[in-house]
Amino acid sequence: MKHAYLIMAHNQFLTLKELVSVLDDERNDLYIHFDRKVKDLPALQTRHSRLVILNDRIDVIWGDVSQIKAEYALYKAAFAPGRYSYYHLISGVHFPLMSNDDLHHWFDARNGACILREVPLPEEEIQMRFGLHHFFLKHLISRNRFVNKTYHLGWRFVLKLQKKLGIRRDTSFIRGKASQWCSLNEEAVRTLLDNERVSLKRFRHTFCCDEFFVRSLIEDAEIPVLYDDRICYVDFVNTTPKIFTQEDYPTLAASGALFFRKMSDANLSLAKTIEQHFKQ
Repeated sequence: MKHAYLIMAHNQFLTLKELVSVLDDERNDLYIHFDRKVKDLPALQTRHSRLVILNDRIDVIWGDVSQIKAEYALYKAAFAPGRYSYYHLISGVHFPLMSNDDLHHWFDARNGACILREVPLPEEEIQMRFGLHHFFLKHLISRNRFVNKTYHLGWRFVLKLQKKLGIRRDTSFIRGKASQWCSLNEEAVRTLLDNERVSLKRFRHTFCCDEFFVRSLIEDAEIPVLYDDRICYVDFVNTTPKIFTQEDYPTLAASGALFFRKMSDANLSLAKTIEQHFKQ
């Protein structure tokens, strides 16, 4: 059965074009959400895959529930019962480390189980992200230093005020942390869509919630899940994913991972090296 690739993109469009080219296969359909802040969309085309560019675009704000809204837009656009065995949520700076043949073979061997990458979760992180109401997220990472500082001050002030007043939100629905970049089966996607209103209400005014909503819903629904770090190789430098270069190819090749993140337009030679390996 076919696979759907759901791609969230906002920059690095040469990398995105290369990604689309590599995934272009009659067994794959591609759905792309561009952040609404993107003014000029890149010209993309496929020869074998169905390519869908979402018209209804979300203004994605880092750390905000708008991240979930954009993911829901992709799941809704792609969902078609009986059409896909897997729905893969990836970013525009993901890149595969396996050929399409090997990717399909790998997932066929998982008997339809959802694949997530588990992330450690201290209890204090749950309380910080979900136990309090988060405001002033829109410009937390603004390039304007004055705006950035102003929003950080407002965000921290409201958090301190809630702690002083003893305000606490319900966090009992949190089941653990898993990367938002995941591979879900039809049952899991149907569960997400059936609970869209619940999710958006639960995670409104929370912080970096897209790493929690999928796991919470599908574990409650008792849908089979395999936790496997190989779904995406990522190397964090402090809290930021490393951008891989040609020099990292031996490490990536030895990782056994399906994809890695991040690629960049400045390092397309790495993509060419990987593609040459596919041909061999």
